[in-house]
Amino acid sequence: MYKVLENRAQQDEERMDQLTNQLKEAHPLAEDADTNLMKLLSRKLAFIEDELEVAKYRVKGGDAKIKELEEELKVVGNFLKSLEWDFVHFSPTLNGQSAPANFQRIEILSVPIFGFCFIPEISNK
Repeated sequence: MYKVLENRAQQDEERMDQLTNQLKEAHPLAEDADTNLMKLLSRKLAFIEDELEVAKYRVKGGDAKIKELEEELKVVGNFLKSLEWDFVHFSPTLNGQSAPANFQRIEILSVPIFGFCFIPEISNK
């Protein structure tokens, strides 16, 4: 019985030595894998940060363009209102009726498409 236990202990020690050697071999490989992963992640993070900066720049440019178009749209809208007023007040009458009764009046509706477009609609008024 003693010989069996001694033999078993020796096998366990050999197995522990074998596992210790495998651990020593695996440790540098794991460190290399961690290092490579950190390098890869840092490169990806830098790339994503650069893309974020480009996106922020585009957003600022887009916002400025939207504001510019909104201002231009206000000017055009005011111009159309002025033309309509001139048409209503300075148009000759036909058959004894005022001009607006004989012509269709164009109204500009503020229907937003993509936040800044307007669609004209023709109505009888």
